[in-house]
Amino acid sequence: MILPESLIWAIGADGCCIVKIFCSEEIKEEVADHFREVFNEEYEKVMDLIEEDDGDCYEKDEELNPFLGDKMTEDGILFQFDALAMYCAGGDIIAQHDADEALRAALGRLMEEYPMIRYEGYIGYCWSDIHGGEVCQYEISSEDVESTDKDIRNYIGKTLGLALLDDDAWDRLEEHLQYVDQDDSQRILETFQQLSDWIPDDAKERILQSQEEVQ
Repeated sequence: MILPESLIWAIGADGCCIVKIFCSEEIKEEVADHFREVFNEEYEKVMDLIEEDDGDCYEKDEELNPFLGDKMTEDGILFQFDALAMYCAGGDIIAQHDADEALRAALGRLMEEYPMIRYEGYIGYCWSDIHGGEVCQYEISSEDVESTDKDIRNYIGKTLGLALLDDDAWDRLEEHLQYVDQDDSQRILETFQQLSDWIPDDAKERILQSQEEVQ
């Protein structure tokens, strides 16, 4: 599922990045351990590339890694990440490479070693540099299909719902609502409906009120 960009800004800098690997119960622990290993190896390669191409790598200097953890589900494993953007120049300038390269390389290696598995994922975050900011948002899949997995959907809903409990998130959202048209606002309301189990009860009313103030 793809969110309206304003909601990505509301979630904030950490973003909402989740990948699910589908596999049998017998190999879950093995696959999880191996994925963590190969992701870290590929992430080291990306940091070295940034250092080589851009002079320094902020994530390497600060010993940062976007991998947050994993969770076993009924039919696979959820891997959670911070925003995948990477920086140089003391963390001020967006780098020429990012952690998406490490993620895709790790998934590719995993598929070669475990051809019986498959994966789906959602990546959404906003990043900024000295020129302003942009939203990065996409789905990934080993079978090139749109993700319909309930665990991924619930993770997106939970992340957005928790963000909308924070007034700072609403400040970011309402700022962006000034620049969107009626169709975009309607998409936000429809997204709230789709993720209603996670969205605060007053969210719809706050969006409608913001629309009235802009008009």
